[in-house]
Amino acid sequence: MEIVLHKEKRNDYCFYQTDMEAEIAERLEMERELRQAIERDDLVLFYQPKMDFKTGLLIGAEALVRREHPGEGIIGPNVFIPLAEESGLINKLSDWVLEEGVRQLKTWISRGYKLTLALNLSVKDLIAEELYSQLENLMKRNKLPRNLLEIEITESTLMNHPELMSTELMKIKDLGISVAMDDFGSGYSSLNNLRRLPVDVLKIDRSFIQDIETDPSDGAIVSGIIALAGTLSMETVAEGAETEGQKKILKNLGCNSFQGYLVAKPQPADQFEAQFLVNNKTTLLDTH
Repeated sequence: MEIVLHKEKRNDYCFYQTDMEAEIAERLEMERELRQAIERDDLVLFYQPKMDFKTGLLIGAEALVRREHPGEGIIGPNVFIPLAEESGLINKLSDWVLEEGVRQLKTWISRGYKLTLALNLSVKDLIAEELYSQLENLMKRNKLPRNLLEIEITESTLMNHPELMSTELMKIKDLGISVAMDDFGSGYSSLNNLRRLPVDVLKIDRSFIQDIETDPSDGAIVSGIIALAGTLSMETVAEGAETEGQKKILKNLGCNSFQGYLVAKPQPADQFEAQFLVNNKTTLLDTH
């Protein structure tokens, strides 16, 4: 059913569909549930290993947030992250991710494991005035050694706010936290801005990896990204590696490290520890 509502201004008309009310109510309910999930700790971090090409050994992990829904089970971030961004809950969600990620990293360090941990931040986190102080407090409170924590920021976020990002990231790097540009290649980076940004790692977008065995243009693009990163003294991480063929090509092109289903899907902390950390202390690389 469609109802026409008359607007006095300029005799314009707008259309109101009755099912819009149901959509709005559903969205509000989803927002309420997400707020409660953050407050009640109904969230969990999954960890995906990052492997070094030269040694074949584990060097770190990326933490990826999931929601534990009482009725639907584990819900992926593609469902609730956009809602968090739009509803203003993203900062609270990121606060939870930072606290939980550092807590888990500290636990692993106390057990004798050495690895880096990457955590994702949004543009709203980076423009928050208290982010530097928050990270500084987090590092001091947990007595976290330098050069173990990494923050990942999407290419689009960095390139849309280059001057602001440069200033904030330099402060964050002074804390001993490295910076990775996520999904590199998916946007339109200005080389001038790229060379000015204090970025340590370029994470090559998975869209260039998935067809690299059959599409020469993808191979050329990845090769160019790796060469560019080397010129700018940045390391490269290939995202979404799923086959031995992809791994071989990426290694030959000089990529530094990779992550993807070829090694493991993101998994809960205890499972990650059992598979990649326990009984492997001698194979873990020293932090760099």
